[in-house]
Amino acid sequence: METAYQIFEYLPLKHKNPSDTDYFSFLAHSVEQNYTAKNYHFSVVALHMIYMGIIYHYIYGIFPASCNEAYKNFLRRHQIFGA
Repeated sequence: METAYQIFEYLPLKHKNPSDTDYFSFLAHSVEQNYTAKNYHFSVVALHMIYMGIIYHYIYGIFPASCNEAYKNFLRRHQIFGA
């Protein structure tokens, strides 16, 4: 279980929205509770949600709102998601 907590090292220390902190705390509690109860499949789902939160955080950091038009142009050029 200790290795699962290493994922939190990649989360930002401070969230812009306080509800984000609550959300990731809930997911961490869910991982621990389900792992302890040997509901590994639910524990993996919560870990996946944490992982995706980290991915979205870093993607947003790469493409901030000020670069939104450049990002849309990139998507159009590469015909990604029908943009």
